[in-house]
Amino acid sequence: MVRFLTPWRWAAALLLVLVVGLPLVLPLFDLAFHGVSGWTAEDTRRVGQLLQNTSLLVAGTLALALPVGTVLAIALFRTEFPGRRLLLGSTLLMLFVPLPMITSAWQALVGSDGWLPLTWWGPNALRRWTTGLGPAIWVHVVAGLPWVVFFVGLGLTWVERELEEEGLLLGPPWWVVLRITLPRCRGAIVFAGVWLALQVAGEITVVYMMQVATFAEDVHIQFSQGEGAVARAVTAALPLVLATWGLLAWVVPQLEKLPPLQWRLADARRFDLARWRWPAAGLFGVVAAMLVGVPVSSLFWKLGQAGHPPHWDAPNAWSHFAGAWRIHSASIWQNLLTVGGTGMAVSMSALVLCWLAEDSRWLRRLLVGVLALAWALPGPIVGIGLKATIESFPDGVLAELFYYGPSPLPLVWAYLVRFLPFAVALLWPVVRLVPREPREAARLEGQGPWREFWTVTWPLTRRGVLLCGVLVAALSLGEVAASTRVETPGWQSFAQLLFDRMHYGVTNVVAALSLLLLAAIIIVVVICMIVRRALPFRARSAASRT
Repeated sequence: MVRFLTPWRWAAALLLVLVVGLPLVLPLFDLAFHGVSGWTAEDTRRVGQLLQNTSLLVAGTLALALPVGTVLAIALFRTEFPGRRLLLGSTLLMLFVPLPMITSAWQALVGSDGWLPLTWWGPNALRRWTTGLGPAIWVHVVAGLPWVVFFVGLGLTWVERELEEEGLLLGPPWWVVLRITLPRCRGAIVFAGVWLALQVAGEITVVYMMQVATFAEDVHIQFSQGEGAVARAVTAALPLVLATWGLLAWVVPQLEKLPPLQWRLADARRFDLARWRWPAAGLFGVVAAMLVGVPVSSLFWKLGQAGHPPHWDAPNAWSHFAGAWRIHSASIWQNLLTVGGTGMAVSMSALVLCWLAEDSRWLRRLLVGVLALAWALPGPIVGIGLKATIESFPDGVLAELFYYGPSPLPLVWAYLVRFLPFAVALLWPVVRLVPREPREAARLEGQGPWREFWTVTWPLTRRGVLLCGVLVAALSLGEVAASTRVETPGWQSFAQLLFDRMHYGVTNVVAALSLLLLAAIIIVVVICMIVRRALPFRARSAASRT
């Protein structure tokens, strides 16, 4: 099979370099062409400030989100208490709430003109937005917490049940969790930390609104000041990018050396909280209300705000919500279809790449090198590279599809470059779990490589591929840093529309758009749950008839 797959591997490598690698290196060519002749001592001081702010932002977010998320993951995935399923569902629903909406919700709650303005929230006098590093860290913690809970919880559910039952013979449940469960899923914890750090370092929504100068925000600002300014911005970010790239290129192969978790033959063991069941339910209910319910309520308060002094008015709230629905509902469904299709396309591409690279060391190294660079680069630099690539297309079909529009393809390309590394990292352990025995049996039967893929690999990985596609769609829903550079007229992402309106503060319009998007997400989730429940019922009915 290795010999038969060689042409496919070369084709995959070529596509990877052209589609993902080329947009990543074009900003470096721009840097080499324009040089850094305008570099000054002030730029050097600026780089030091950018490094300090970016490091503090990432460190503060990880220091809060990672331990709290791990504790919540243990409680929601491995224990049993009243209301656990509802809290788990609410947490997973938060995965689909884009960062611009979370930022707006907390500004509407405790910002300078919010529902419950807090003086310690940050310097906010005479500004539409509260500014400062503290508020930026908090918003990133709230946005990243559901992802940490999900990633760590997923790893917790794959820990071997028999190991934990043997551990219970030696010590109490808390000892088993600390000595067996958490060490066994350390790969998931490391992945959650690395993913969150890279997301925080590369995004612009929070830092731009809250005026925290980071490398990503600096590139976003410099882009509007001419080509020379872009070269200086890329130069400033280059040392951190190269360091992160090298770290990822070293860490990913190390994670591969960890023993893979086994196929889940039985449900994960639930630890009994005994007399702590109801206190845990109350505590986690308060946490969920604080992180989800109160900010959403603040958006409803903003939606109906009217008059001087401000007061809540129901007809005014309905007027703004109905107006947003009438004007932007088509854009929302269009965007949901775009990110949904992109999620599945990226997930399938990641599966094929993982399958082709599993027995090929050179392709695996190329994959790690290119995708580590894509993950390390801040979103605005990726957008600059994509824009330069699209502008090099000759007039014709490609220019119509990627430049003049309206077309979803530039957005799809931006989402692909930004989130293919995430999809590959998520699916690589799943591909490693595919047993070799059925693959070798398929080869002995004379099946070709692609037939083997569809009869052996795909049936055992399709649930992981579907889950990965949903997560990529959720990430794409809030992507602004790269897609804003390449979107075509008539096909704007809804996150970019919301980001543009946020420049004027959290107004009635911003609240209406946020709640409209949340309502659309809930509708889609409910439809998916109904379909998911209906399919097994139909399967059982068909089986009973036969």
